[in-house]
Amino acid sequence: MAPTPMKLRADFEMTCFTYEGIDALKEALITSRTKVNSRDPDIQISFKLIAPPNYRCETITLKKNEGLALLDEALKEVERVIKGKGGTYKLASKPQIIGDSAKDKDIEEIMRMPGEREGSDEDSSGAEDNEEGMGDIDLGEDGEEGKQEGGDDDEDVDEDGEERKVSKTKKAKKSKKSKKDSDDEDDDQ
Repeated sequence: MAPTPMKLRADFEMTCFTYEGIDALKEALITSRTKVNSRDPDIQISFKLIAPPNYRCETITLKKNEGLALLDEALKEVERVIKGKGGTYKLASKPQIIGDSAKDKDIEEIMRMPGEREGSDEDSSGAEDNEEGMGDIDLGEDGEEGKQEGGDDDEDVDEDGEERKVSKTKKAKKSKKSKKDSDDEDDDQ
């Protein structure tokens, strides 16, 4: 079985209200990335802006311990540079492996029996129990569609002996057709 790469991530906040401002933020991120990425060509660190002042440092690697160590080193370098320029730095979440607990939780959810799953209340399946639709489409003898209104429904028994809702107009057409068929039979005799 081939090893699967792990995604490692850490979130942090960084601001700089000195004259250098955004240039100081860029310098901190670029300096850190250049320094850390030159150490191990297999592990490449990247920085992403989430929304000011929130940033994310992440990497995808097969080497868990080395990846976590490089993320720590990158964050320390960002902190050193930004504080040297008069900015502020705050670690929001320590470097962590992303996706491990989520995968385990998904596997557990799949393995559970359908009746045991969370959120399987009878009330939540109300839409599935509703058998009424938008109305029946009635194709007349000339092939035109005629929409039925919801209030014109009656109970009727179909050919299989099952009870179903049939509109009054459909029932009337059915009786006219059967009357016409019986008249045709009388004419033939």
